Amino acid sequence: MVRGQMAVHFVTRRACVALAALTLVACGPPDSTDVAEAAVDGFPLAIPGPGGGEVLLERPAWRILPGNAGALDLLSSLIEPERVVAITVGTRPYSVALRGDFDGSGVREVESFDLETIVSLEPDVVVSHAWQSIDKGPFLRRVGIPVFEIPDAVDFEGLCDVIALLGAAVGEDQRASATIADLRARLATLAEVDRSRFDAMTYSSSGAGGWTAAEGTTAEAFMTWAGLTPAATAAGLRGHHQVDHERLLDIDPRVLIIASDDGDPDASTTLLALRADERLSSLRALGDDGLVIVLPDELFSCTSHYLVEAAERVAAAVDARWRP
Repeated sequence: MVRGQMAVHFVTRRACVALAALTLVACGPPDSTDVAEAAVDGFPLAIPGPGGGEVLLERPAWRILPGNAGALDLLSSLIEPERVVAITVGTRPYSVALRGDFDGSGVREVESFDLETIVSLEPDVVVSHAWQSIDKGPFLRRVGIPVFEIPDAVDFEGLCDVIALLGAAVGEDQRASATIADLRARLATLAEVDRSRFDAMTYSSSGAGGWTAAEGTTAEAFMTWAGLTPAATAAGLRGHHQVDHERLLDIDPRVLIIASDDGDPDASTTLLALRADERLSSLRALGDDGLVIVLPDELFSCTSHYLVEAAERVAAAVDARWRP
């Protein structure tokens, strides 16, 4: 995804107080009065936005509504599944967390997040990205539902800031700190090996043309964190860019990163399309001195801290191919 700008919709103190009171009575953890009381230490909490605004929370948000798979994945390291009030049917196929240890089997699924649905779910907070069309901020403000618009994780420090911000909002600062510490340690491990001599490029194709992700995207982030040189960025491309097979040959990356369901190369329409084009027989990545890395669809397109896992998988594949 292209770099987004973090924005936080305003919510009035009065609305927050009313919503928080309702939430703690009706939606807090069952039979856990002591836990609820302890959770309000440090509140009211003002969470600043980059534009100078802030969201004022009188209590940690308990009922969370993630607007997309990336938001859910970010929250998965901070909260238990029962605090997720719902997800859309389109979230599950693209969530890395739901294919891992985050048990979302009991989470309600809805067709879409229209206004009526959002209000009926009574969330304490909606978490979404700037690119998502949850354009209902003014109305939701009036009914006391704050909306956080978070940026794509194309910068590691920005990713850490988002995790810390979400951790504060949901009353899980310690989990947020532990998650950030773990991510820093994993990136430090990745940096121990110099892989900069390998230029890499993501590619998606179903025929004669395709798309790549260059400067300012999550794909560039995980390639950079893996220590590789992003070939599309080096070629002067920015954002998500259409690249036909002739342009792909011109860039000619040594490492090509593609996606398929469950990471199965035989299920990759991109790999089938590349192999079917005789012009690409000289593409370095498809030759004896190249490498094609296949990531699961949800990891290839993720917008959360799971990008570090994508970087680890890419780095491991490169190391297995070229390191003794």
